[in-house]
Amino acid sequence: MDVDIVVHLEGDDGTTLLKAFAELDYYTPPPEVVAVELARPTRGHFNVIHTSTGQKADFYPSLKHPYWSWAWAHRQLGSVGSDEVYFAPPEYVILWKLEFFREGGGDKHVRDIRGMLLMNAETIDRSMLDQACAELGLTSLWQAVAGKS
Repeated sequence: MDVDIVVHLEGDDGTTLLKAFAELDYYTPPPEVVAVELARPTRGHFNVIHTSTGQKADFYPSLKHPYWSWAWAHRQLGSVGSDEVYFAPPEYVILWKLEFFREGGGDKHVRDIRGMLLMNAETIDRSMLDQACAELGLTSLWQAVAGKS
């Protein structure tokens, strides 16, 4: 289980974000790696891992992804301890996992998507996903993973 976070980061924001995680308690990628991920036109991704528990946060900073603006507008407010934070909407995470699956396979992405569909059956906007998958060339994968084929 992990947390998926849509972030709006530019310039040195990545370095600032990494400073929020104590070096002794968290694995963070080197700042140069985060800079590369921030510069990607559509598929930036990096993660931070709590070393003693293995809990992972996946960060998605791709401002030019076709559905980034949608994801930002639909981010979900939650809390971590006493802090309020925004999380990526499940539809956006599903799109990313479908794209990763298309690129390299991996049963983990399929399991994650199916788990999300089970846990959020009433709230996931399937019509949005149908439209987005059509636009991104993911329809056949989406139908297979969602059990529509």
